[in-house]
Amino acid sequence: ALQSFMRANYKSAQSLPEDWTEGEQLIMYLAVGLIVTISNALFEMVVSYMTSLEKHGHWSTFRKHRLAKLVIFRIVNVFALLGLRFGADFPWYTCLAGRLAMQMFIFIIMELTVNNIIEIFYPAIMNCIGMGGGDAAKSDEENKPDFELTDEYFEIVWRQYITYTGISLFPMITGITLLSNLLEFWTDKYRLVYVCKRPQGALAGGRRTLTIYLTIAGIASMITYPSGVFYFSKPYLCWPCPQYTKITTSSGTCQPYFEESKCTLSDQSTLKSEDLRSYIDDAKGFRGDAAKAAAIAFFQANENLFSSRRCACRPCVNVISCGCMEPVQAYDCRNVNQYILQSAGTACTMNQTVAGDSCILNPVWDQVMHCGTPRHAYAEAAANSHAATCQGGPNNGNACTSHSDCGAAGEGFCDVYCPTADGRDTSAGSPDFTTINECWNCPEVQSSGLVNPEHAKDAWGKLEGWFCDKCFNLNSVNDGCICKPDCQIFS
Repeated sequence: ALQSFMRANYKSAQSLPEDWTEGEQLIMYLAVGLIVTISNALFEMVVSYMTSLEKHGHWSTFRKHRLAKLVIFRIVNVFALLGLRFGADFPWYTCLAGRLAMQMFIFIIMELTVNNIIEIFYPAIMNCIGMGGGDAAKSDEENKPDFELTDEYFEIVWRQYITYTGISLFPMITGITLLSNLLEFWTDKYRLVYVCKRPQGALAGGRRTLTIYLTIAGIASMITYPSGVFYFSKPYLCWPCPQYTKITTSSGTCQPYFEESKCTLSDQSTLKSEDLRSYIDDAKGFRGDAAKAAAIAFFQANENLFSSRRCACRPCVNVISCGCMEPVQAYDCRNVNQYILQSAGTACTMNQTVAGDSCILNPVWDQVMHCGTPRHAYAEAAANSHAATCQGGPNNGNACTSHSDCGAAGEGFCDVYCPTADGRDTSAGSPDFTTINECWNCPEVQSSGLVNPEHAKDAWGKLEGWFCDKCFNLNSVNDGCICKPDCQIFS
């Protein structure tokens, strides 16, 4: 049901001109977390009634059976939450550790808030509507609800399971658990003094029962898919999610990488993550069939990258992302000489002089393609105010929208704000401005946002064949339909 719900939302998102916003994502997190939290609370009420029908001869037996049902149900509920989020989000968001960490954070905050509200206010609400079960013949103390010690021990087991499960996704969850314990102390103190009657009895089975359930919680956390340590040998998740281009059309802001990383290849040599993205661009066919074949051969020879624990080194993670520190045309810049001899036009090194011919910064590399300008240097506000003019050539100084307006190749170029290989019109107000502006229109635009389905589908479709199948086989989701350009994944 969750997957169907999210797919339906992705389908509706296809009509949006931009990617999902942080606010929309927060609503999704809250909705999913609230569903699990409410189902936990409802089941706790139902299980008490169901266990009473079993007609146990002793209260201790009743409490043991009730506690077992609660522990099993909640653990299975979290299994479903993380597993379905993982399956539903891929391939629209390929760095799942960040997604699941945010969901776990929201979930534990919801649990902390909703559970404490229920514990404090539920008895009072039931009394107000005449369903508190009060007896006029009894004293006020006798009419108060029970303070069930078994439930309090259950909360300990439950919080430990959440901590064990979430620590690989969100290490600071241990701090939240500590805060939760402190808050629980004051909440229980208030309930003992003002809400509930004096507690009777203790945890059935004592410390032995508590130890058994804590052990079960620890084992369950290790096999919780996909974050449990059981899956670390063939990691379904990677850490940390790199900081992708972060942009909104109103501000045009962009932040650099979370980390600068190097990736280890099968021959133990290293490769920068930026260069890895260039290979992915080649695999998408941006530089022709020969470069595409060479890139696929590179990835086949370095299959270890697909299971790297470092997100920035995973080819599948980088399919629908790009980095802020890269130039817009990173894969084209690799094939252009940064420095050339001023007269001869051949490659040289900085400060070199050959037969009186000085080495200069190549205008094509610097001014035409903006190879020295990182993506984060661009902003929509500056694009709106930029007036492109011809630099050199017969139309020097005239307004232009593409390089062809400035003469034949080599005569002059149009200093458009956003560099494009074919000189597309990226001036403000043009049809291309909001849809294919390469400067900031990365498919992945927010560190916790979702990719617009049209962008994601287009990115995966360019990798039809071995590369795309490799990513989907690793993640064991869907049928790989999105790898095919003609896929109708929402039909």
